[in-house]
Amino acid sequence: MKGRKFSFVILLSLLMVIVFAGTASAVTAPISNTLTGTFNVEEPKVAPTISVNGDLADGSATGMFDIFTVSTTAGSYSGELVRGEVECTAGEPDTDFTVQYQEQDPSNANFGQYLDLNFTENTAVFGPASGFPLTNITDSRFKVTWLEPGEYTFVLKILSVGDDTVLAEYEQTVTVVEGPALNLTWTINDAAVPNTAIPFETGEEFKTEVTADLNEGVASVDNTLFIIEVTKGEEAAAADDFEITKVGSSEDTEGINDTFEVVDGVLRGYWGPAAGFEFNGETTTAFTAMFNTTGNYTVNIYAVQVPPVVNAQ
Repeated sequence: MKGRKFSFVILLSLLMVIVFAGTASAVTAPISNTLTGTFNVEEPKVAPTISVNGDLADGSATGMFDIFTVSTTAGSYSGELVRGEVECTAGEPDTDFTVQYQEQDPSNANFGQYLDLNFTENTAVFGPASGFPLTNITDSRFKVTWLEPGEYTFVLKILSVGDDTVLAEYEQTVTVVEGPALNLTWTINDAAVPNTAIPFETGEEFKTEVTADLNEGVASVDNTLFIIEVTKGEEAAAADDFEITKVGSSEDTEGINDTFEVVDGVLRGYWGPAAGFEFNGETTTAFTAMFNTTGNYTVNIYAVQVPPVVNAQ
């Protein structure tokens, strides 16, 4: 009896499968309208980008300029006609700061020069007014000059020409403190420099150490150059009155003596590259020097920012 009952269950199950299978295959004609969609599947679009290459200091001082570079990537929008904008969301252009861009078209008469960005309601357009094809750029150069202390926020944008859609943007804030940007201290023969005249004999070599550091709130200074000025009485010292004998622990003068010339009534020289360098933190320069003729001398040492070289790419 049990064997027959089990066989009956199996037979009933097979019949149900056959019935339902037959029912499903019999539904061949739709009884409703048909919904149809077509699909074009592509890779996701890659958005373009715009950014500063890390060379805009987030802290600076009044009277300083900062040269920075901007990069763009086209993503999936290569060749699309766009325009660039700089928006200042804090601070007043031409009152608190000025911004310039470097002309990079070799066919332009102003090639290499820094030209003013003209702001209207805190927004300025860079590049051709009619737009330009978006491409990958790594070193579009700008120059900002700080006139007043404060906190300034800039937004760089790429917008599509026609509908002004913002395709990419980048924001950076810079805090500007009252200048000067650098502080210098020095010693003569390992002692503090007094306010009175230091006695020396002709040909007597002495050691000078000059330490320079950024003042609080300043992150870096572009195009820094250190100047030495020498006067003798009320006039400029002659080239053979004063000389550097060596720099640091070497016997080399690093060409400092060759830089001296009489300018504006003083004998003036410098150390470092003539185009200046980016100053990022405390440095101490040691050198030895001597006076070759008798007289009352005044030596001034200070730092300047050298103007950027035109056509430097």
